[in-house]
This record gives sequence, C-alpha cells and structure tokens, in this order.
Amino acid sequence: MTELEAARSGHVTDLVAALAVEEGIEPEHLRRLVAAGTAVVMAGPDRRPLAIGGGLSVKVNANVGTSTSAADIDLEVRKTALAAELGARTISDCSVGGDLDRVRRALLGASSLPVITVPMYQAAAEAGGAAAVTDELLFDVLERQLVDGASGVVIHAAMDPALLAVLRSRIMGLVSRGGQLTARWMDARGRGTPLGDRLDDVLALLKRRDAVLVIGNTARSGCVHDRLDEGHRREAVLGEEVARRASTAGVQVIVEAVGGHVHVGDVGEHVRVYKSQGGRPIFAAGPLTIDVAMGHDHLTAVVGGSLAAGAGADLLCYITPAEHLGLPTLDDVRDGTIACVIAAYHGDAMRRGPMPRDLELARARRRFDWSGQFRAALNPRRAMERHEPGEGCSMCGEFCPMREPIPPPPGPRG
Repeated sequence: MTELEAARSGHVTDLVAALAVEEGIEPEHLRRLVAAGTAVVMAGPDRRPLAIGGGLSVKVNANVGTSTSAADIDLEVRKTALAAELGARTISDCSVGGDLDRVRRALLGASSLPVITVPMYQAAAEAGGAAAVTDELLFDVLERQLVDGASGVVIHAAMDPALLAVLRSRIMGLVSRGGQLTARWMDARGRGTPLGDRLDDVLALLKRRDAVLVIGNTARSGCVHDRLDEGHRREAVLGEEVARRASTAGVQVIVEAVGGHVHVGDVGEHVRVYKSQGGRPIFAAGPLTIDVAMGHDHLTAVVGGSLAAGAGADLLCYITPAEHLGLPTLDDVRDGTIACVIAAYHGDAMRRGPMPRDLELARARRRFDWSGQFRAALNPRRAMERHEPGEGCSMCGEFCPMREPIPPPPGPRG
C-alpha cells in the first residue's frame, strides 16, 4: 500500500510514527491528516522524509538546476548542499540545460532531501521545444525521473482553454514556465494537457513509487496588478478535480498556488481560494508582494511568504536576489534560503503564537550568553560571523541597558 492507502486503512506506518514525533503530534493525528489528504508524507529511497500540510510546521523548498546558457553541474550540486545545510527540506530540479539525467542524479546525490522534478521541462529540452514533445517521450522522461528517485513530480494538469484565455489576457500574460510549455503543446495538438489526458497512466506510475503528485500553478500572476481573478479560481477548481482522481488512485497530492506576484493585500485571499477546494497542502513560490524590488526580491518574498504561510500555505519555495535577473549564484542561494526559512518561521509564529525558540534566545540575550544566542539563531554561522567580541554589543557599548543587575523573582504575595 501507499502511505495514503495505509492511512485510510487505519494503519500508522513507521514513517508516519517517526514524522509525528518530529512534528510534536500524536501519530494517530498525523495518520488522520494524511488519510484526509490535508497533509502528505514525502520520502523516497535514501531520502530524509518530511510531512507537509495540515497545520504542521511550514517547510522550505529550494529551486536549483541548469539553464540552456549555464549547465555547471558541480555548481548546482554545491547549491543543493548549501540549501540543505541552511534549512531547506525539499529540492526542486528545474534544469533545462545539459545532460538532464546526469544533472538529476548528481542533485539526488548532493543531499538526502526529497527531490521534486518537472517532466515537461526535460521533455521539451530533449525534443527541442514543447510542440515537438510526444506522449512516448513525456512518459519516458517521467519514468526515468521516478526510477532515479524523484519523491514528487510537478504536472501542469489543471488547465483548459477557458483558463488559458483568461491568463493570456493579463498584463503579463501566462508566466508559468511549465504552464507555458504545456500550453504550447496543447495549441500544437488541439488536445487537453499531455499528462492530464492520460492521468490514470500518470497516477499508476506515481503510485508504483509512492511519489507525490504536485499540481502545477499555471495561473500564477506575473505582476501585482494581475490580481486575483477567474483564472486563479478556475485553476483551483480544476486542480481539485485532478486531486480527487489522484486520491482515489492512492496518490498523495500537493497543490502549487499563491506563486509569482501577489498584491500584499491579496495574499490571504489567494490561500483561501485554493484551500477552500479540498484543504490540500499548498506549495507557494514567494509570493512577491511588489514588483519593483529587483535585486532584492528575496526580501519581498519574506513578506509574501510570511503572509502566505500565516494564512495556511505549507511549503514555501525560496526566491533569490537573482529573480528575473539571472541564474542564482551560491551567495544568492544562501540569501534566498535563509530568507525563506525566516518566512516559514514567521508563518509558524502567526499560526501558533510566540515560539519557544524566541524565548530561548531572549533569555540567552538577557544573560549575555552569546553561545546560547547562536544556538537559538536560525542562521548561527551568520550570527557568529557578524558578532563583535565583547560582553555587550558595539551599538550601545557601555550604555547597554541590559547591564543593570537582573532583579530577583517576585516573592510570594502576602
């Protein structure tokens, strides 16, 4: 049985039991979440498993991968290892350049994190364009990715001509790369989505490997003036139709949504639109809440990611300072990952209230306990690098207000 089928049968698997401990909840509670489809457990051969959704802790994804102009596998391997070190819990292979099978296998070997793939990217690269992709090539690519150990697969199946008409009328048009490739294939063939039309065959392959279906976010907006519209609402409905079929087949589902550019006042409503369909775990890229922060979009994504996570998004994809500008460097990956970790932490705090880790750091700071502060920090290495030796901090120096003696605890009231 898949994890979903086991959960529905009432069986708490070893994986669910272990992840419940990690999340600080009862195994039976996690089993019920998985059975209902409001949470998923993502694993795979030699992968570090995790649970996503259902009000559990917010997780971070890092996008890595080659482009048609830069296919340095060693660099992408180092990016993967760095993102894993800094707190990412999943890796998405977005490669479109070079030997893509070799790239994927290298990324799988770079960390123990689950890897998410996008079959249409590789198929379009190998065919020389989306319109030239055949059913046989696309299914061959999907199977190769699953055999290599992909834990999740992004399929842009929540699409139809009515949706595309709305997206193409926007200021920025259709900006999802996977969605655009799929739309070109649909235009060339006069058919529905290439994998959506054969969804039962796709689900059979995913079920065999117990991989998670990630329903791609074709309706993401390319600018904040392309606001919540019928395209988003239609995608949410179409996505839930696909999700129900997957669940019936025993395949777990994550829904990509709230990605791209979302006006700061709309983020919560975006989450609610998608969550209202089936309560599935939401995978959000960003979102970016303003368009004009080029070179600093990882900071904008902290705002959008925090709001999205607080409203119910479950897996945040990092945005780096290179967004819209170029392929991320190692420094960009570092900044993007930490920014997303901060956004995820904000989301947890918004859902749960002040976090114990903040209290731990505050108490260490009150005692001038620097090692305790570094242990509690989200990025201890960065904190240690920036620290100037001394008892206090250089900003206040001898006028530090915390140099006053710590008062004794209040005595009993008499």
